Amino acid sequence: MLSVFSLNTCEFVTIRKQVGYYNENLIVHAGMSSFTSMDSVFLGGTECMSYDDEYYGAEPPVFAKATAMLALIIGVLSTTVVWVYIFTNRTTVEAWTAATVFASTASVLQLLTFQFFFSTVCNEQDCGIGMGSLASFIAVFTYGYMAFEMNRNCPVRRIIMPGMVNNLIESGELYVKGMSDIIAKKRDPLYSAPELV
Repeated sequence: MLSVFSLNTCEFVTIRKQVGYYNENLIVHAGMSSFTSMDSVFLGGTECMSYDDEYYGAEPPVFAKATAMLALIIGVLSTTVVWVYIFTNRTTVEAWTAATVFASTASVLQLLTFQFFFSTVCNEQDCGIGMGSLASFIAVFTYGYMAFEMNRNCPVRRIIMPGMVNNLIESGELYVKGMSDIIAKKRDPLYSAPELV
């Protein structure tokens, strides 16, 4: 939701302009696809105008918009894997690993949206932080934290039930050093901790 908001809002950055004889400060906003025009502000409105409007002809921040769209798409793919796992309790190592990489990539791409401050829009104006850039900043950490937690808490690395361990070792699918001694003594490998008794 934060990625969608930062991509679609026309308040990614805040621009202060001094106008008139008394140098009155007026605040306009600019986003990835649209901006608030000075005429709208003079009339007391905050209508969003498209960059390709013939009257204004402002140059849009193409790179920032492209990275925002990619971050949104890749972030949705990563989140989809998590939600599928939550509702079905099924996943694969490949899907989970890919989703972790996607979340990390989405975090980096979302960070690149701040190139907006170096775009033509902000080269000609004095840009400050807007609601969209604040949402983008939070999204960077959200994607990064999601990638961290996905890597740390991979469901395919869950603790295997005690009875399954013996079966997996005897069939040769699982090898753990010293596990054969535990099986020979018929002790439960997950609850065997003589040093704690």
